[in-house]
Amino acid sequence: MISKEKVINSIVTAENELKKVLEEIERLPSFDITNVSLSAHALRNYLTVINFTIDMLKMQLKDNKELTVWLENLQRTSDLMRETVNKLTQASYANKVKLCNDKINITNGIKNTTNYYQKVAAQKNIEIICECDTKRSYIYTDRVAISVILDNLLSNAIKYSNHGRKIWIKVKDDDSNLIVSIKDEGPGIECDKQANLFKKGVTLGHIPTGGEPSTGFGLAIAKELVEKLGGKIWCESEHGKGTCFFFSLPIKPE
Repeated sequence: MISKEKVINSIVTAENELKKVLEEIERLPSFDITNVSLSAHALRNYLTVINFTIDMLKMQLKDNKELTVWLENLQRTSDLMRETVNKLTQASYANKVKLCNDKINITNGIKNTTNYYQKVAAQKNIEIICECDTKRSYIYTDRVAISVILDNLLSNAIKYSNHGRKIWIKVKDDDSNLIVSIKDEGPGIECDKQANLFKKGVTLGHIPTGGEPSTGFGLAIAKELVEKLGGKIWCESEHGKGTCFFFSLPIKPE
C-alpha cells in the first residue's frame, strides 16, 4: 500500500506541474494557430498520463476520504484542461469554437468550483462565500465554457485580493436570465480604466498580491465565451473598494 505522505507529495507535484503549464500558456505572445495546435496536442498527451495516474490512485485509496477529495479536485482541474485542449485542437481561432447545449446543474457546478478554489484561496487566508438564491438548478448551456468563465473570474478575484479578505459568489435569476456575480475586496478599478477591462493582452497596472502571473487574456476570454452563450458580462467597481464582475446567461429550452 502506498503511504499517505507519498500520495500527497505526488498530488502536490502534479498540481505544481499543471500550474507551470498554465503559466507557460499565459506567456504565449499571440493566438497563432500553429503554436496553439502544437501546444494543444502536447498538453493532451500530458493530461492523458495525469488522468490515468489519478484513476489508479483512486482505486487504491478509495477508502481514504481525505485523499479521495484531493484526487477529485486534481482530476477536476485535469478534466477541465483536457476538454479545453480538445476544443483548441478542433478550432482554428477562438471565435470558431463550437459550443454545446447540455443540461447542467449550474448550482452544483458553481459550488464545486468554489470548493476547489477555496483550497487555493486558503494560501492567502481568503474566505470564499457562495450564495445560490435560485430555484433553477439546471440550465442548458456549454459545460466547459461555463467552467472556463468561472475559473477566470474567480482566479482573478483571488489573484488581486490581499491576505485575510473575502470573496462572494452569488447566483440568482429573473424571468429569462441566470445572473452570477463574483465580488472581491481588492484594490478596485478606476473608472477611466474600466473601458479596457475586456481587451486582449491589456493589464491595468495592478500587481497580483501573491506574485501570480497576469497577461490580460483571462477577462477577454471570459467575455468572448459569455457572449457566444448569448449572455452579457460587465463590471461594477470603485477604486479602493473592490470589484464585482457579473455575467448573465439566457434561460433557454433544450
